[in-house]
Amino acid sequence: WDEKALEMVMNIIHGYTANVPANISLEMLANIAVIVDHFQCHQTVKPFADTWISRLKESFPTCYGQSLVLRLYISWVFLDSFDFAAFTAMVIRESRGPMHTLGLPIPKSII
Repeated sequence: WDEKALEMVMNIIHGYTANVPANISLEMLANIAVIVDHFQCHQTVKPFADTWISRLKESFPTCYGQSLVLRLYISWVFLDSFDFAAFTAMVIRESRGPMHTLGLPIPKSII
């Protein structure tokens, strides 16, 4: 796990929210999503995730690539069914073969 991502999740869980940044990168959000999914602490972290997602500097992906896979995973972990459906449709339309997971623990049912 990414140490900074784990530290952020632990700060949220333990109420040290002053130590949690208002903006993070897409990659960091994906790292946090891995930890959230593993520890099943979705409900606690989701308000922060919603804010981070709304403030991402990376634009909405328009083609298959790393950004799309990261966003797909994030939308799955944080139960964003609208974005998940859009990203899934884009992967189906754009990919040429099995989806690359980028090492993320994406369930086989999604791949």
